[in-house]
Amino acid sequence: MAAHDPAPHRPLPVGTDRLNWAIMYARFRPTADPVRVLAIGVVMTLYSLSAPAAPPAFSACIDYACDERREVSLRAQDWRQISDLFAGIHGAAAERNSISQAIASMEQLVGAQTGTWQDLDQNSADNGGPGQLDCIAESINSTTYLRLLEQTGLLRWHTVEERVRRQRWLVAIHWTAVIRDTDTQQLYAVDSWYGDNGAPAQVQPLADWRQGLYPPLR
Repeated sequence: MAAHDPAPHRPLPVGTDRLNWAIMYARFRPTADPVRVLAIGVVMTLYSLSAPAAPPAFSACIDYACDERREVSLRAQDWRQISDLFAGIHGAAAERNSISQAIASMEQLVGAQTGTWQDLDQNSADNGGPGQLDCIAESINSTTYLRLLEQTGLLRWHTVEERVRRQRWLVAIHWTAVIRDTDTQQLYAVDSWYGDNGAPAQVQPLADWRQGLYPPLR
């Protein structure tokens, strides 16, 4: 009787770790069933080959008012991290949640290349120090990220609209990225200015955003 091997009964890891897991399993589990190891390797290789290609290089704002931009390139594994957020979702509400998370992940990936990983919430660093973004830069970057999601076919229930500006008082001007629910035609603000770099974007009906409301994600 073959030695007991509990490893085959554990669930496979997800995302970009699957192929590496199969390789490590084959190397360090000599008592494992070789047929099963081969099958895992084939499946993981096919999974890797079918991964979505990264989008072309794009520019991202790196300072207040987007006076400066820097070109950014994502790797295939980076884009798989983003696309996995949209796997298996059903309906516009779930997609808005994925959009919020995708903006957060994009900020982290872009920030590592541009220095905007230092960005604090709102205008906490009003001196506009290195890596700090205001609502102009945030809304431009978020719109760029949303268009990448749209162009690569990850958005099924929303389209990307032009940025919107609100002015509640004489100098209280604020910008946001915007998406449209293709079923209800309702507009939603996608505002990443409220949180630090890598925080989920605030997604709310545009009418609420225009009033300056700050409700939970919906």
